Amino acid sequence: PEEHSDLVGGSTAARRMGCPRSYKLEQLVPKDERGSEYAREGTALHELMAMTLRDGIEPTDILPYTFTSADGGWSFTVDRELWDAKGEPALTAFDQFCAQMEREIGDDMHMLIERRVAVPGIPGAFGTADIIGRCGAELFVCDWKFGYKTVAADANRQLMFYAAGALNTERAWVTSELADDPTTPVTLAIIQPLNAGQGNDIVQHWTTTVGAAVTEAQEDGARIAKGEWCNFARCKTVCPLYLNAVGSLGEKMAELKARQAASNGSPDDRLDWGRRYAELLEVADLVDPLVAEIHAQAHAYAELGSAIPGWGLEAKRPGA
Repeated sequence: PEEHSDLVGGSTAARRMGCPRSYKLEQLVPKDERGSEYAREGTALHELMAMTLRDGIEPTDILPYTFTSADGGWSFTVDRELWDAKGEPALTAFDQFCAQMEREIGDDMHMLIERRVAVPGIPGAFGTADIIGRCGAELFVCDWKFGYKTVAADANRQLMFYAAGALNTERAWVTSELADDPTTPVTLAIIQPLNAGQGNDIVQHWTTTVGAAVTEAQEDGARIAKGEWCNFARCKTVCPLYLNAVGSLGEKMAELKARQAASNGSPDDRLDWGRRYAELLEVADLVDPLVAEIHAQAHAYAELGSAIPGWGLEAKRPGA
């Protein structure tokens, strides 16, 4: 966690640009530094990839590999089964991608691994890029994704954020010639084993040119908006747009009850159920993510030993 800015980092770049007020809202919500089980799995696999590329370690020589957080608060073990399912396919696909780029460009691929980069002009805006590459007169920003939700490379704001940071923090390595040329090609690549199961290449990439910007994040009256950036946002529990959806649901149910009472069952005053369901489903699409986030946050809060009046953790059988 200390390698990514709370203000704006790679993983929050899309959220800050899509909903600038999310920064202020997140400060109101308790933060669970442990992350979900999926996040821990991803972190452990990321570290194993970094050790492989940066230190030249053969992953299978150190399996099972246990990653422990800096504060010792959690750990996750990558076993051979997980490595064969996600790690090895991702690493092989990345090697093939690099080899293809070297053939096409006619030069060697040079890489910086797990490098912390800061975006100029925004104090406190930094993140850790998985891979920054340079091959000939082209730049590459690559990111491992081991989750269960497909991530697109096209116009990926996280990788554009890292690209801007690399042009600033690693300017000497990138070279001023490439950094100062707005036409320098920058390829953003997502390496995600999930793609293989969907019949796609594990490495998805998209090429743009030098340039990125992030604004508004610290303003109290910043714009607020819903979008795909809300998927993993803990601020849903205090976000007016999600909370308003709950109020809308209550209003619609009260209206439904009133109309039913007024009709007294008359066939001439029946509700338009098609329209009514359309309205209710629209609200449900907003409420469902909020309910899931509330349960997840409350569970994490209780696991950390904090009390929730009237509620408690219940032991369950494995798999129950």
